[in-house]
Amino acid sequence: MTSIWHDTSTRPVTDSLHELPSKSDVIVAGAGIAGLVAAVLLSEAGLKVTLVEARSVAALATGNTTAKFSLLQGSQLSSVRQKRGAEIAAAYVDANRAGLEWTAGFCESEGVAWQTRPAINFATTRSGARKVDEERAVAEELGLPVETGGHHGLPFSVVNFFAVPGNGQLDPYELSTALVARARRAGAMVFEGVTVTGATQQGEHVEVQATTGRDAALVSFSASHLILATGFPVLDRGLHFTRLTAHRSHLVSFRSDNEVPTGMYLSMDTGGHSYRQLNRQDGDYLLVGGAGHQVGASVSSRHLVDELIAQAHDRFTGLHETHRWAAQDYTNVDATPLVGPLDPRDNRILSMTGFAKWGMTNGVAAAHDLTARILGNRTQWMKTLYDRSPSAKGALGLVERGAHTAARLTSEWGKALTHSDDTTPAEGEGRVGRDGVHPVATSTVGGQTRTVSAVCPHLGGVVVWNDESCSWDCPLHASRFAPDGTRLEGPATTGLANVEKPQP
Repeated sequence: MTSIWHDTSTRPVTDSLHELPSKSDVIVAGAGIAGLVAAVLLSEAGLKVTLVEARSVAALATGNTTAKFSLLQGSQLSSVRQKRGAEIAAAYVDANRAGLEWTAGFCESEGVAWQTRPAINFATTRSGARKVDEERAVAEELGLPVETGGHHGLPFSVVNFFAVPGNGQLDPYELSTALVARARRAGAMVFEGVTVTGATQQGEHVEVQATTGRDAALVSFSASHLILATGFPVLDRGLHFTRLTAHRSHLVSFRSDNEVPTGMYLSMDTGGHSYRQLNRQDGDYLLVGGAGHQVGASVSSRHLVDELIAQAHDRFTGLHETHRWAAQDYTNVDATPLVGPLDPRDNRILSMTGFAKWGMTNGVAAAHDLTARILGNRTQWMKTLYDRSPSAKGALGLVERGAHTAARLTSEWGKALTHSDDTTPAEGEGRVGRDGVHPVATSTVGGQTRTVSAVCPHLGGVVVWNDESCSWDCPLHASRFAPDGTRLEGPATTGLANVEKPQP
């Protein structure tokens, strides 16, 4: 489960934990693309910036993405247009264009390989073809340079497609490493292994609590502003968990004996997949994405990935699998990102999330907005896109999301407390049972069987086994944990407690 981007000996140079400053102008939590760009912008504006990351640089979504910088985003434009209207949809395009152009300029100045590519929506079915037409109409309405002529370039039959030229792709780990270097040159300090666990506003500054290192030592430090760029805000005072839905998307990379199409392709068919080329010194690779599902869904991720791989072999010849991995992304019920104060009453704590699988451009745009909020120079697209209350459809989505959460909470607790199978799980498998009246989670990975509490420490959801990633996933708000209970990601700030099982 290591992404092709992380399969490298290159590591960004970061700062030593003993140098962690007690006070800064801005603390940024999260070293994905959004947090890294914010650190660059703020430090280059002359502010003292401390960036902290619980794991390592680009460990989560940024290091597990397909890394496409695109203004054409599957059906995203029509979704924003339908839920938020034409004005906000236009601002959404402006934001993503700003993110794309800034990153292309950054790559040129820092020597990061940037490949300009067309983004192509295609379909192989009649229902998918209708979705292609719908998205093309919205793209044209919003002023994108739509192209419909020529050949799609895929080695299989397609019934409908269109392209938008001038987008880009890159290696996200190479980009992240360059962003760290640029931020540190501007005076920012970057620390790995620092997990933010709490924050309180004290007069004119924010006091941040965190743990550091393997010994989880407690530390506190302060700043005038705290930016949460952690995917799901680890301090959820704005009830973001009622508005966000988390999805896992799986990716597989293949070495190819044949020429790989150079466009960035996204199928509009039901359960459609994405394709894009990766060119390295040892030849061409094909990156295949799909097999998406909501975090904690009662599905076999392994089966979905097997289907993803089988379809790739059906459509392309000469493929040899090299890596498989997954990314977790958050979608707002209103389709647009959630960017701004975590709590409207406290504008010193800011967050950015809800990028709906398009965090490359949206993350950069959001970083520009939070920087502008702190510096006081926001543009019109920022205000139009990010300063709106939830729509009527969004409010209905909140109700549906709440009902779904309550139903999953009840059903998973019921399953755990009525489960009676105490056999040891097979290799790569996990099951939830009970120890008295407490749900427990038992898994076997790497020949080691472990039992941990099955109750997520965030809001009490009972976790579900992910058989592809070999992780415990909470179906309520998407916290994820390793087999030994270690927190991997999500709103939980602690792991699953170890449970001592009696010896037979």
